[in-house]
Amino acid sequence: LEEENAYLMEAISIERAHHDIIGQSDAIKRIITQIALVGPTQTSVLIHGESGVGKSLVASAIHDESSRKRRPMIHFKPGALSQDQVERELFGTLFIDEICDIPIDVQSRLLDTLQNGAVVRLGDDRTRSLDLRVIASTSRDLDREIQAGRLRHDLVLALGVFPVHCPPLRERIKDIPVLTAHLLGIACRRLGRRVPIVTEGAMRKLQAYHWPGNVR
Repeated sequence: LEEENAYLMEAISIERAHHDIIGQSDAIKRIITQIALVGPTQTSVLIHGESGVGKSLVASAIHDESSRKRRPMIHFKPGALSQDQVERELFGTLFIDEICDIPIDVQSRLLDTLQNGAVVRLGDDRTRSLDLRVIASTSRDLDREIQAGRLRHDLVLALGVFPVHCPPLRERIKDIPVLTAHLLGIACRRLGRRVPIVTEGAMRKLQAYHWPGNVR
């Protein structure tokens, strides 16, 4: 029965997979519904949640549901660049991973671009129309970042037309059995090993764990 249960769990995880988003909880179902709603639109999206909850997966899923899916989604991490590099690379970017890392003066330029749909390239004096959709994410407290002067409130309003919240794994323990089967299957295929049986006792321990790193 345990072997049959493990097999069924794997089958369920494959059947319910949506752009690599695995889960059966109400929270995951809500996110998948939101992806289906906002994906085909041109609306800016702000994804927020703790580190490791899968914000980049949600961004990729939204892109895959859009009319732009045949073009690449550019994954941009502003925290890894200097301020000058951010300004050179930002415009034309689709997914901004951690919006709070963009320097405050560059945030104002991004806001102007979103509002006007146009940009003046560095070294140029001509205004060019820009077909731009921004999907941004953050793991930080938005209100705290705004109050500290590190994030523009009007930029949050512009990006947060369609907010998506990714809850931590500890708040959706219903997903842990499905995730366990899915990730064990991947690992065992890579290692060429038989998928082990997850006992009820082991699953109870997994569901009782706090998961500080979430799915990551």
